[in-house]
Amino acid sequence: MEYAQVVRTRLEVIDKLESMLKANELENATPRDFVSDNPWLLDPAWERATRNAEKEKAFRTIGEEEYKLDFSSDSESNSRVDIKYLTAPDRETIVEFKRYGRDIKIEEIREQVWRYAEAMTRILEKDDARTDRAEGRKNASGIDERVNVLIIVRRVLDNRGKPMSPGAANAQVEMFWAKFLYFSDMLAQSRERYQEFVKGVSQKDDAGEAIQAIEFSGSDGNAENI
Repeated sequence: MEYAQVVRTRLEVIDKLESMLKANELENATPRDFVSDNPWLLDPAWERATRNAEKEKAFRTIGEEEYKLDFSSDSESNSRVDIKYLTAPDRETIVEFKRYGRDIKIEEIREQVWRYAEAMTRILEKDDARTDRAEGRKNASGIDERVNVLIIVRRVLDNRGKPMSPGAANAQVEMFWAKFLYFSDMLAQSRERYQEFVKGVSQKDDAGEAIQAIEFSGSDGNAENI
């Protein structure tokens, strides 16, 4: 029944995220904390990722002192920059939630993402030296390959003020091991994660039967959209 319980929990998480999106609650901090507490919603590779408050603090310090980043406020939204630092076995991830109602221009955000990636690379260099660990490989832009920057936005605008597709926007920051995730895609992506998980469980064993029972019992409720 372990798999069935995981599926039940994930189904509840997805339904909760959907209700937040429908209620436009992403202006508030609570749903953003909710997503950072369930990083598999963003990427299946972050299943075991955990928030690292110590590195989050170090990132802010290095970013401000060495890369002129200002985390005190977002000048466009008049609020503190909302950043989470997640650590996984082979990746270091910064997730920033842009205010839902704010439009982001690619020229502005690209420079910011570059500095984020450089600050994270600097943190990893210090960690490597402190632990006597071999330095990580860097790409042509000088960014450590363990770096991962994710910016969650409503949309990204080009220099003419026109909305960019996720593919076009991501092409502008991929050299910094970064990508954008649009709020509108977040729910669809989380549902895909759920389906991938269910498909990985055989319908012939007890866990599979339990999962089918959960899905069937929810067919008249929120689960009907899964």
